[in-house]
Amino acid sequence: MRLNWVDSLKGLGIFLVIMGHLKPPQIVWLWIFSFHIPLFFFISGYVFNSKKYLDNPKTFVISRFKQLIIPYFYYSILTLIIVLISNYFYYNKIKIPLNYDISELFYAITYGVGNKANFDYSIINVPLWFLPGLFVTSIIFLCIFLIFNKSLHLFVFNTIFISVLGYVFIQFLPFALPWSFAVALSVIIFYASGYFFRSYLEDKFFKIADILILPLLLISFCSIGFNPTNINNWYYNANIFSFYLFAFAGILSMIYIVKRKNPSRIFSFYGKNTLIVFAIHGPLIGLTKRWITTPLTDFYDINPDMIVIKILIFVLVLIFSIPFIYARKYIKKKISKKFKTV
Repeated sequence: MRLNWVDSLKGLGIFLVIMGHLKPPQIVWLWIFSFHIPLFFFISGYVFNSKKYLDNPKTFVISRFKQLIIPYFYYSILTLIIVLISNYFYYNKIKIPLNYDISELFYAITYGVGNKANFDYSIINVPLWFLPGLFVTSIIFLCIFLIFNKSLHLFVFNTIFISVLGYVFIQFLPFALPWSFAVALSVIIFYASGYFFRSYLEDKFFKIADILILPLLLISFCSIGFNPTNINNWYYNANIFSFYLFAFAGILSMIYIVKRKNPSRIFSFYGKNTLIVFAIHGPLIGLTKRWITTPLTDFYDINPDMIVIKILIFVLVLIFSIPFIYARKYIKKKISKKFKTV
């Protein structure tokens, strides 16, 4: 059963992702990046159905593969097609993104890493790194759950241990591992915390949430005074402790705000379609800048970094994502009907 407030939380999260990728003022960017991706790992753990998969873990792996890995490759190819078409009309010739040759392009897609700073063959659509990363995190969590679910203490200890291990790996690795494996280890604590929150802590949290919300917001806003966080590029705030502190403060603050208020229809709509918006917002930002806002700012001699221009891009990306959302629903419905008639 879908939870409206969870859909709204995902919608708020995807709004923050788009805003963060539009490079807002530094303090806003620092705050958003301190928790917005950990929030999605937390939500994924929150909706993990332990009763459904405890006796049949294979079903979970297959389900996650269909939900994350197949869409990852699909949207990677779709991104390539969109960018090639855009480049053809812009440059009057076929131009492969990032100056890759064909073999490098498909190697990058298969490797599934968006970390340009620590890997030579980053994927074109950088935000897509999240999908294989979440898949790896999900499978690791499943293994921990199957082994230690009868002992809460061992469950918690090993979750923390593996997260810290992932952070340590990142400090010494010379290059990024496939499917952001080390990052997936470091964020397992968020996935597990989502599961623990729903199973043990949610009711207790909301009994004292009115008292906690102000300190949580203050802690979250303190992130603007520290080094940036960007887990895809291995920036973990000042250190691992501040990274987890600010991330959890931001996550819990957003949960409080969304659940205490009536779920927004707009947030809920985009939250129900988070995957496709997550997958295409990067290319849509690029296309909107290339074909709309850049010509506009050049023509009127306007600073492209003005807040009003970034807001315009934000709104247009949300609007342009709607046809993709309904196209996906239509295709999914047709495929479903076809399989039913077979």
